[in-house]
Amino acid sequence: MLEEKGKELGRLIGQSSEYQTLKRSSEALNDDREAVALLQRMEKLRGEAQQLIQRGENPTPEMEQQLDNLLEKIQAQPAISALSSLRKISTS
Repeated sequence: MLEEKGKELGRLIGQSSEYQTLKRSSEALNDDREAVALLQRMEKLRGEAQQLIQRGENPTPEMEQQLDNLLEKIQAQPAISALSSLRKISTS
C-alpha cells in the first residue's frame, strides 16, 4: 500500500505545472552549451579553490577574480536566470 501511495504521489508531482515548468527550464539549460560550459568551468575552478583551502592555503586573488567573473557571466545567462527565478518562487 505504501508503495502504491508513493507511485501515485510521484505521478501527481510529475503532472504538476510546477514540475513541468522546472523540467522545461532544466532542458533549456542543458541545451544551452555556453551556460553548461560556464557552469563546468566554475565547478572546476571552485574545486581547485577547495583543494587549496583543504591544504591550508588561500585561493589566489586571480582565482577569486576568475570565480567572480564566471559568476557574473553565469547569472547573465537566460537559462540559468529562469531556473533561479523558479527557485525563488518555490521558496517563497
